Amino acid sequence: MAHPITGEIHRWEGAGHSMSMSNNQAELTAVIEGLTAIRRPSSVTVHADSQYVIRAFNEGRISAWKAREFRKIKNVPLWRKLIEQADRHSVTWEWIPRSTHVENKDCDRRAGQQRRLAMRSLGP
Repeated sequence: MAHPITGEIHRWEGAGHSMSMSNNQAELTAVIEGLTAIRRPSSVTVHADSQYVIRAFNEGRISAWKAREFRKIKNVPLWRKLIEQADRHSVTWEWIPRSTHVENKDCDRRAGQQRRLAMRSLGP
């Protein structure tokens, strides 16, 4: 995110784990947490390798889901939270190829660390 006066770019990175989440739920939660961390309405670019999230916004699926009251949509509570957070900001949704983006490789590394921590917490 760019500071409105200085133009300085601000980045947010986070990591976490849950043994009970699906991959799609984790993707949604990651974006929700990132947008929630931004306290004031801002112009934000969300970079993600999740076509599940990016296409929903870029291809107009959100409007269609709202029109039919989210019938037959999975993860509705998470989608509602994400939409609520996205509506606070001016968001550009950008899909990035998983294997070619430097920051995405770093995200995958951190996700692997979190997965290993989660597995250790289960014990032998």
